[in-house]
Amino acid sequence: MRPEPGRAPGFSTSDADGGAPLRFLVEERDVAEAVGLTLSPARKAHFEAGPPLARARMTIASWQDDDDPQPFDGIDSIGAFEHFGRHHHSPEERLAVYARFFDFCRRRLVRGGKLSLQTIAYGRIRKLAPFLRERIWRESELPTAHEVLEAACRGVEPERLLNHRLDYARTLRAWEARLSAARARAEALAGPAKVADDLRDLDEAASGFENGAPAAAHRLPPLLSGRGPAAHGFSRCARLDFRRADRALSKGSP
Repeated sequence: MRPEPGRAPGFSTSDADGGAPLRFLVEERDVAEAVGLTLSPARKAHFEAGPPLARARMTIASWQDDDDPQPFDGIDSIGAFEHFGRHHHSPEERLAVYARFFDFCRRRLVRGGKLSLQTIAYGRIRKLAPFLRERIWRESELPTAHEVLEAACRGVEPERLLNHRLDYARTLRAWEARLSAARARAEALAGPAKVADDLRDLDEAASGFENGAPAAAHRLPPLLSGRGPAAHGFSRCARLDFRRADRALSKGSP
């Protein structure tokens, strides 16, 4: 994982894609090596079925179990953070899990290294629609934006916070329209019940993003504020960018 001239090592922790970030890092950003972590054998198989990339690999592992001492210039975490907290966790336990993740990132980054975190977070209402809670998010508890920043503050320094929830809502609506248009074929492949659940998931998730919070934010207060009624709401924090702190701060440090 040593940098080559003009290149730098990259690292991706992801459980939400088929390896596209790894290919982007190697093909578009010319990194020396891109390493991906996933919990999904299907995603690893999908990645390995694509065109071979000598400088990219995907491993089935959790970040808690990754002990490779070689540092990276950058870490990109996509769609994993929202699954770290569990329903049975107290707020303190959930915050401790988040803090351990950021400590892991700090230890794996070179001095001045970057972390880009993409996660779903609750907006002004900390509540999911019953269907999403019971059928989709059966174990995970979403974070709030202030929990993410509080957990991060002792190991990495925030540089930018963006909320692109409306972009995400448009994406879900597009997926919903395409699935509806191909419903008969989808039902033949997966069954009517599965397709009905997927369409409801897309619709209710899109509604949550549409109702959740302001469209974009570069600071915390707008992300947590909003107007208008909503039965449930959450926001897609499209990117939270951090820089490795020069030293880790212990609790209570200035």
